[in-house]
Amino acid sequence: MPSSAQYVLVDLEDEIRLIHDTRYAENDSRRLVAFVEPAHEGQVAVTWLRSLPLRTRFPNAVAALAEIESWSALERAGGATPPVPIAHYAPRRIARPLPRRSRRA
Repeated sequence: MPSSAQYVLVDLEDEIRLIHDTRYAENDSRRLVAFVEPAHEGQVAVTWLRSLPLRTRFPNAVAALAEIESWSALERAGGATPPVPIAHYAPRRIARPLPRRSRRA
């Protein structure tokens, strides 16, 4: 069964699986990360037991595991890349319009 060093899939019964975080001991409630159960149309429904900004429907349990692994790697890396600095310039000064000279014929 595919797994990372941190997250593993654990078979519970039939097609129901759990995602465990191996950083925590077996008797630590923080070890349980998600509950994965079959849903309609061959997909699985994932109930995240942590406040995670992740989807709740996946094609299979392995895809859910891959999602938490990639999200965790992004978090360890510090999130998204830093913002690109944008140069700021003082606003242009608008010159006063020159007075119109009228031509006399």
